Amino acid sequence: MSDSLRLLITDDMVTYRIILSNILREFKDVKIVGTAGNGKIALEKIAELKPDVVTLDVEMPVMDGLTALREIRRRFPDVTVIMVSGASRCNADITIKALEAGAFDFIVKPDAESAEAARNELSKALFKQLDNILARKDGAKSMVRTPVAEAPPARLTGGVRTAVTPEKFKVIAIGISTGGPKALAALIPDLSEHLPPVLIVQHMPPVFTKSLADNLNRHAKLRVKEAEEGELLQAGTAYIAPGGRHMVMRKAGPGVVIGLNDNPPENSCRPSVDVLFRAIANQVPPGKTLSLILTGMGSDGLKGVQTLKRHGAYCIVQDEATCVVYGMPRAIVENGLADEILPLSDIGRRINTLAGAL
Repeated sequence: MSDSLRLLITDDMVTYRIILSNILREFKDVKIVGTAGNGKIALEKIAELKPDVVTLDVEMPVMDGLTALREIRRRFPDVTVIMVSGASRCNADITIKALEAGAFDFIVKPDAESAEAARNELSKALFKQLDNILARKDGAKSMVRTPVAEAPPARLTGGVRTAVTPEKFKVIAIGISTGGPKALAALIPDLSEHLPPVLIVQHMPPVFTKSLADNLNRHAKLRVKEAEEGELLQAGTAYIAPGGRHMVMRKAGPGVVIGLNDNPPENSCRPSVDVLFRAIANQVPPGKTLSLILTGMGSDGLKGVQTLKRHGAYCIVQDEATCVVYGMPRAIVENGLADEILPLSDIGRRINTLAGAL
């Protein structure tokens, strides 16, 4: 590893600053350079201490996390920001805005049964975030960069591998994780209201997916909503899997409805992209699915895309240059499953074209 990440902790509660400091001292590649009690102090200390990473509590006096984030992005664009949020709907709404404004990701303050359980949950969340930031900084693999199965590498530079006929798709399926809210905020407004049903798995805890869906819906041509158990799939609607629940499709009379379940996580994720994509392969006729894997860490979606490809699905992945984290797309590309590799700015128009919804 290269030099340690320099990290500044920002929280108005002294107790929480101590908890975070104690946890972060266990990370050999992280050096805590200071703490701050609000966003205003954090900005002063960023200028003085030059941290690589700043944690920002969402709710703080004097200057809150969202305001501080916007100032950091303006004045210190190379600093990576992790938001620290409570699990309330208000905090969730603010956190979604923060992610769209450029925060790398967020962690949720645990509501566990014991102090030890809460500490373990918080430590695990921080580890994933910081290890991935270190991997990006060092340009090296780390344990969150899940190895993919051996396969011939894709040789695509954005070109189409196989012919595809517009208007053939019955379902559009999207898997996305770290960097997702900002990517979806750019993608969704480009999508036509005449598309077939769009099913989205965004790795995110409960409460936050409802805020994400509502925020995206305000800027979309098609309808965007958090998916509900038993609702009939409709064209012109994008359904986001609720945080903490797997989303599937199942037959119900003459139509197809959404199913939600609490089965065990897959790839440490619930909702999981693999779970959704498998269900689509079982319910949608061969060759009728357009699948997309966008920015995110890990390799959730790899097995699902493999299954869909056996059923004739078409697959687009986001290119490395426009990903916040190139883990999930990389898994698809390195396994030779991508039909197209595109920058985020081109994906919405390409979806509309392929689905005949211009």
